[in-house]
Amino acid sequence: MIKYFKKSENYASPIEWDDFVKQYHGREGPLDIGIPAYTGMAQYFVRAGKELGYPIIDYNAPYHTGEALVLFLQTPVTLV
Repeated sequence: MIKYFKKSENYASPIEWDDFVKQYHGREGPLDIGIPAYTGMAQYFVRAGKELGYPIIDYNAPYHTGEALVLFLQTPVTLV
């Protein structure tokens, strides 16, 4: 299933999480995916979790225990 996500994504996030970007995200798909410009307090919660020893994770990676900012579809989409 991950190959279909990669094909559809144009991952444009300023955060490079370990080596996950290359393994689990595409850069040439039609859907712009990234962290929104405003995340409120979320970045502080992620940073606090990292200081407590939790890893920063990627939702497309095989494990999901840790902290992460939510990625959003940045391209306007028309639902038919």
